[in-house]
Amino acid sequence: MEKEAYIKKLKTKMNEWSEEINELALRAGKEKKEKRFEYQELMDGLRAQREDLDRRITEMQKADESSWEERKSGVESSWKILNEKYVAAKSRFQENIEKEMYK
Repeated sequence: MEKEAYIKKLKTKMNEWSEEINELALRAGKEKKEKRFEYQELMDGLRAQREDLDRRITEMQKADESSWEERKSGVESSWKILNEKYVAAKSRFQENIEKEMYK
């Protein structure tokens, strides 16, 4: 995949994740006080990883044609970590919602 198409794909997904992370943060703010701290830690981790990925994408974007491929593995590693953290956070939210429903 060429550089510009790859970066466009990444940025599109980053925008989707940003919206979903913001949605989770809104839900976290509505939770009971004891759960808010746990959720805030999850949100902080997601935001930090998102910022790391965004920084790596920006570096890749600035890289010349011969070196952008070298940066690709770092981007993909950061991408994988963000995805894992997002899935874990979303799962945790869903788990707590289900617990509350069956009380």
